[in-house]
Amino acid sequence: MIKYIISVTAPFQLMIYRITALYLHALLTDQKGKAQKIKKDMEAYGYGNAIASWPE
Repeated sequence: MIKYIISVTAPFQLMIYRITALYLHALLTDQKGKAQKIKKDMEAYGYGNAIASWPE
C-alpha cells in the first residue's frame, strides 16, 4: 500500500502524502537514517507542525 501511495502522489499538491509515505516506508524497512534525514529536511523546510505526529 505504501508503494502505491508513493507511485500516485507525484503531483505537487500531493507531495506531503508522498513524503509521508517515503518516511513510513523507511521506518518500516529499518532504514532509520533515511527516515531521520527525511524528518530533519521537512523540519528545515518549515513543516515542523505538519510532521509533529510522525512516529519516531
